[in-house]
Amino acid sequence: MGRQRPIDAVNAYQGAENIGPLERAVLGSAMADSEFMETITDHFTRGDFTSAAHQVIWDEMVVLHRNRSLTLELLTSSLLSRGQLENLTRDFSDVGNMDGNAYLRFLASCKSANPDHWVVKLETEITRREGAFVAQSLYVELTNGREDPYALLEEGQRRLEGARKVRTTGGVSMGEILGDLSARMASQVNGTFTPGYTFSALSQWISPFIPFLENEDYWLLAPRPGRGTSYITRAEMGDTAMAGKPCYIINLENSPIQYAIYFLARLTGINSNKLKDATRLNTDERALVRQKIELMKSLPLRIVTMSAPSAVMVSSEIRSLVKAGYKVGVVDYLQLIRNGENNPVTDISITSNTMRATTMSTKQPLLAVAQLSRNIEQRGDDAVTQLSDLKGSGSLEQDATQVVFPEFAWKNPSDDEITAINENHGYRQSGEITAVPIKLNIAKNRNDAIGTTQAFIWDKSTNRFRAR
Repeated sequence: MGRQRPIDAVNAYQGAENIGPLERAVLGSAMADSEFMETITDHFTRGDFTSAAHQVIWDEMVVLHRNRSLTLELLTSSLLSRGQLENLTRDFSDVGNMDGNAYLRFLASCKSANPDHWVVKLETEITRREGAFVAQSLYVELTNGREDPYALLEEGQRRLEGARKVRTTGGVSMGEILGDLSARMASQVNGTFTPGYTFSALSQWISPFIPFLENEDYWLLAPRPGRGTSYITRAEMGDTAMAGKPCYIINLENSPIQYAIYFLARLTGINSNKLKDATRLNTDERALVRQKIELMKSLPLRIVTMSAPSAVMVSSEIRSLVKAGYKVGVVDYLQLIRNGENNPVTDISITSNTMRATTMSTKQPLLAVAQLSRNIEQRGDDAVTQLSDLKGSGSLEQDATQVVFPEFAWKNPSDDEITAINENHGYRQSGEITAVPIKLNIAKNRNDAIGTTQAFIWDKSTNRFRAR
């Protein structure tokens, strides 16, 4: 391969001309809202901004904010006293003849009613820019004689993953970490510790492996194809809301009315198929349904339905929900998020990386549902689900703190085994299996042990669980 002139990473980054307005929206919003500024002060660094002017402005805004004196007037006078005001506009070709004073006023006018949206978009552009530098370094290595394209592709993926995750808040000292740990241990001993999330519907079976989720955990559930994708997470969020904890479901697949039916079935014990047609209910069942509907109206559970959103859009919605006081949520399901990438592996990697980054920055756990590849069906019903069966990308495994595979606890059951479960009493007449024994395969658990739970019964008609 002939040697060529190395590409310029900044020129290779196609979004460079669009990042200025994103930075202005973030800076203007931070200038106007001290609470928003507080949330991003340790999130961005001067190097995240592309122009020298915005780097200077950001540094001064951080100083003023920490002194509780960030206003447009004080920012202007501070930059003027440092001799930095008059040069603010030299990096921009789209602001006409503005002087530094006018540019700061213009910047303040760029504030947004939804600043979190612009934070996510700016983070995405920063990641893309970092990716351009990764591409440049790989190009140089290739043209200098390293000509194995497959090795380079693998190395490029590793470097890009590293670039996505290298963003930090500047770190904390070991003394601070140990101080936090000491306080945490004391609260656990005296009973005042509040974990990020404690399982409700699954607690009896999953707690020996995952007693609770940390605030930044990203918990992934991946059922086999054709066996339901979200019955467990629906039950978890329903029970969590019943306990009074605000929670949400990012719904990418179902009609919102379906969730009402799922929750009603779980609360009433009435077959969900009957609830779809009220004429099939008897008088007592209708009265019970009316009672539970009144109860459900006050539940702190929000269903957010989105159609083929990008990961940025989902992340922005989650941040808004967190800001509104919601404590935990579910995304159902990840492969329905679309980021516009032709390569499905790249697309799902963006989704997974973004969801993980969202939990890290919001410091709230997230439960997500993902698909398994249908290749597992070729291995038969007896096949043990593996992390490599996750559909689309190794990023799902890499980013998740826990990965759980729900599996049937029987293989080719006999009629006697089926009817031994009380809920299947009508099986010999209808041929319909209402309830099945399931177990949870904890295939990855960054914080504790892996293994398989005891089997328990899932009633598919009511979405209820009970001991076997």
